[in-house]
Amino acid sequence: MGLRSVRVRVEGDSMLPVLRPGDWLWVRRGAPVSAGDLVVARLPSDPSLLIVMGWG
Repeated sequence: MGLRSVRVRVEGDSMLPVLRPGDWLWVRRGAPVSAGDLVVARLPSDPSLLIVMGWG
């Protein structure tokens, strides 16, 4: 089973100055995660929304 990639558009300014509203991320679903990576996950309270966070 190969990795699947998707594009995600950043909304909001909670990740400034690293990510700005309107930036696009190229996300590799199922990829291994290492310290310093950005991770995109579903918001537990609303799985229709995605959040971005720093890992490790």
